[in-house]
Parts: sequence; C-alpha cells; structure tokens
Amino acid sequence: MLLNAAEPLRPRRASLSLWLFMFTLLGCAVLVAAILGSSYTGLSGDWLTADVLLGGEIYLATVGLTDVRLQNERGSQKYGLPQLCKQTGFDSVWCTLDAIGAETETTLTYAFVPAFVVVVLSLLTVLRNCCGMLPCVAGPDDGSAVGLPSATYNALMLLCMLAFWALTTWGLFQYSLHAPATLGMGAAYYDRSYGLLRACVLYASLGSVTLLALAFSLWDTQTAQMLVAEALAARFHKQWLYWMLSIQLVLYLVVALDTFDYAAIVPLLGLNYLSSKAPQMLWAYVLLTVVTLPQDAVALARIGAAGVHGWQLGDDVDAVELVARVAFAAIVVLKGVLLLGMGMLHTRFHFVVKCFEGDGSGDAHAQYDAHAQYDAHAVEVKRQNPPIRSDKRISTYRSALPGP
Repeated sequence: MLLNAAEPLRPRRASLSLWLFMFTLLGCAVLVAAILGSSYTGLSGDWLTADVLLGGEIYLATVGLTDVRLQNERGSQKYGLPQLCKQTGFDSVWCTLDAIGAETETTLTYAFVPAFVVVVLSLLTVLRNCCGMLPCVAGPDDGSAVGLPSATYNALMLLCMLAFWALTTWGLFQYSLHAPATLGMGAAYYDRSYGLLRACVLYASLGSVTLLALAFSLWDTQTAQMLVAEALAARFHKQWLYWMLSIQLVLYLVVALDTFDYAAIVPLLGLNYLSSKAPQMLWAYVLLTVVTLPQDAVALARIGAAGVHGWQLGDDVDAVELVARVAFAAIVVLKGVLLLGMGMLHTRFHFVVKCFEGDGSGDAHAQYDAHAQYDAHAVEVKRQNPPIRSDKRISTYRSALPGP
C-alpha cells in the first residue's frame, strides 16, 4: 500500500484487549470454582458453614448452592438441599437455603454469557494486533476486530463487561441478603466459595471501571503506554522499584481470593511518586506502608502459630488459602525492600547517608549540591531584584519616556 508523503504516520492504536482477556478469563475461572463448590474443586469450605442439630446429633454443616455436607466425629454425609427440604418441612432453614442457592446459581450462570462475549472479542483483537493473519480478525487499527465499527465494538465490550459485573454483584448481593444468620446452633459464617465470588466481583469491577474510563475519555491507553515506556527507560534502580510495585499489586489480587486488603491502594501512591516525582506522594507511600507493617506482622504471627503446617496443604489449609498466604508473605517482604529502595532513591536521604559515611563523592551528593546551588542562586536573584510596587512601576515608566 502506498502512503502519501504529506500525511504523517499515526502510531498504532493502543489496546487493552490482552488485559481484558486475562482478567475476564480469570474471573470466569474463579466463578466456576465458586459455583461448583468444594464437592468438585476439593477446596475446604463452601458458601456457608455452621453447626446444626439434625436427628439428635450435632454436625458441622458445609452448605453449597445445591447440596450440604454434614460432618461429625462419626463421619460425613452429603445431602441435596431439596432432599433435606422435603424431609424437614417446607418452612425449615434448608428450604430457604435451597431457594437462595437456586436463585444465586441461576444468576451466576447467566453471567457467563456476557463474559464469553468479552473473552471472544478481546481474544480476536489480541490475535489481530499480534499477527493479523486470520481473515476474520484482520482489519483497520481503529479498534474493530470483527467487522464492526469502532464505536459499536467499544460499546458492545463495555455493555458486556458491565453486564458481567452486574450479574456477579447481584448474585453476591442475593446470597448475602437472604442467607440465614444461623442454622440452629451458633452463627453461620461465609466460607471459601463466597470469598471466591467476592474476588470475581472485584476482577469484574476493575475491568468495568477501566472500560468506563476509556468510554468517557478519563484517560487514554497512550498515557498508560507512556508510563510503561518511562518505566522501561528508567535507570536500573528506579526500574526495579516500578517492577516491585507492579508485582505487589498483582499479589494483592491473589490475596483477594482469600481476604480483602485495602492496603493495595498504597502501591499506587508509590507508582504515582515514581511517575510524578511529587514528594507528597513519597511521604504518603512511606507513612502508610509503615502504618500497615504492624498489622502485617500480626497476620504473619497468626499464620506462624500453626508452625510448618500453616504453610502446607492439609485439612485446614487448601490450595487457595496457601497461595494467598504465600502472596501475602511476599508482599510483606516487598514492603521492606521498597521502603529501603524509596529511601535510597530520594536525594536528601542519599545525601544524609553520604554524610554519615564520610564520603562526599557520588551522584547523590552531586545532585544535592546542584539543587542547593540552584536554590541559593534563586534566593540571590530574588534579593537583588525585589518586586516593584505599582507606584514605582509608574515612575519608572514615566522616566523611561522620551523627552519633549
């Protein structure tokens, strides 16, 4: 194809299709595990766990969407919720669990439809952007991958992602609203499958917020690409800080499979500081990280109280919990390394360290001297050229006028 020399070359349009594909696929995998429950996934725990008195015996009931496992020292038995509902009467707690389980399962099953559309469209876009060899995905660089106009394609992706988010959120809300607080003995607690659905809602929310930001032009993918290019072009020390903060964010997504930790916002402040070089962001990151460290130490101590068994697969620790614990431990280690790295990156901290070491050489000392000389020069210029008041300006202007 011939290009007109008068027309400038436009850069290839950036795309978030790969990230949407991975996030949506991850959300679907987590949603499948939540719906199937411990009977199929082998995870410890299901949607609801509580003690229950049934047939004159006390059981630990692990409730799923369609069945329940009753376990005591004599063994375990599995029943379908409709079966227990018929045996105990239609006004029993088992009928309530059967009804909300069926409604939640139906809602979550419908959520796979828009998620499948997002996965297919984003995959086709990824294939077109990577190779463009398939006729069905070869197209212009304006965002249309399946022969649709760019606006239609973007609107379809946004609506499907919002539908996926809405259905998963509604399913979580349904179960939280109607699940009984007790099964007859003590309080009932949400368990593993409920936590997985909560993580799925988080992943769907992140994807929806990203597409909404693009739809309303709150930020552009080219801005994100510029930030990535800046991170890759940074010097070795700063580049590793970028990488460690990004890894920390990913690890928080893994921890979300087991529990929510709002300290995931703190690495964003660190990335903001590296990009904007605003000292307020640096102090916000350092102080908030220091605040969270005692809580992290307490959490690690609770895990370590079980000894080696707290870090091994077993009856009390399933695969999801083990992965979340390892990710959390890695986050704590990264926090310490990042605090040290941020301190070394900061110029004045570098200068103080050099002074204590008694060595005045080095880039940090030279940078500090340059900043100090610049500040001294600015003060001197301001002293020699004070601001002129309005009356002095008028007299100066009149004296500068040519004579008659």
